[in-house]
Amino acid sequence: MKTNIKDIDNIKTEQFYTIKDLEVISGIKAHTIRIWEQRYGLLEPKRTDTNIRFYTDLDLKRLLNVSTLINLGYKISKLSKLNADELRTLITNHEKVMGNPLIEPLIVAMINFDSVGFNEIILKNIKKHGVENTINNVVYPLVKRVGMLWLTNSISPAHEHFVSNLLKQLLFAQISELPESSKRKTDYLLFLPENEYHEIGLLYTHYLLKLNKKSVVYLGQDVPTVDVIKTVNRIRPKYLVCFFVSTISFQKAESIIMDILSNTEDVEILVSISDQSLNVLFELPRVHNIDSPKSLIDYLA
Repeated sequence: MKTNIKDIDNIKTEQFYTIKDLEVISGIKAHTIRIWEQRYGLLEPKRTDTNIRFYTDLDLKRLLNVSTLINLGYKISKLSKLNADELRTLITNHEKVMGNPLIEPLIVAMINFDSVGFNEIILKNIKKHGVENTINNVVYPLVKRVGMLWLTNSISPAHEHFVSNLLKQLLFAQISELPESSKRKTDYLLFLPENEYHEIGLLYTHYLLKLNKKSVVYLGQDVPTVDVIKTVNRIRPKYLVCFFVSTISFQKAESIIMDILSNTEDVEILVSISDQSLNVLFELPRVHNIDSPKSLIDYLA
């Protein structure tokens, strides 16, 4: 099926995707996607007037839903026969099994853009159980649930941004209440690489390090590699902490790490990844795996 879109540049502005985009975002190889199309009819790509294949947001969400369910043990031959509602039901059922009693009222607060109600639930849990318990047992499950709701088209990007910003404000507030380290030497430099904006894990790492009286310099999200290198060489931290949360190709991740290794000395690089295909990075010198923000403290103990 052809559209009136003339070229791939226009596709990008309309939030359509090439098969390479799907590969990068989903982590599923383009070759596998084509096989699933041809053998099971999983997706039906459209074509531009210049015969370039492209996919829509609906195609992307379907592929991500299928990928999630395959990781839960389902077979592509079964999943390919299900429509969007049926895929959504399967994912929702799994989320109910893994649920937390606070997640539902937080979701309701999110849907209604109720920041007062949302913060009240989170702060009550912090007062009762502490920050670490709240992050590990409420915030992380909530973030996963919000991601699932986006994939199943149940919420808009505005809801996702609303929750993310509330959680970041919460973490910044908790961090600011902790005393600054008296050390003159920087122990840790924290950053997210270019085009990485998922900051909650890195902020929690900042909180844990500061709680343990470490000296931290926090650069935040979307930091160019060249600026990371300049900062490392200026302040000479003992550790550099980096999170790869969004899907990123191994080549890109390796390029970032190799640039830092080649242009710095001595600093140990602690990396958290969400894509296990990046595990080979930990074969590089001075590069170490942290499974989660909390495991950072266990790793250094």
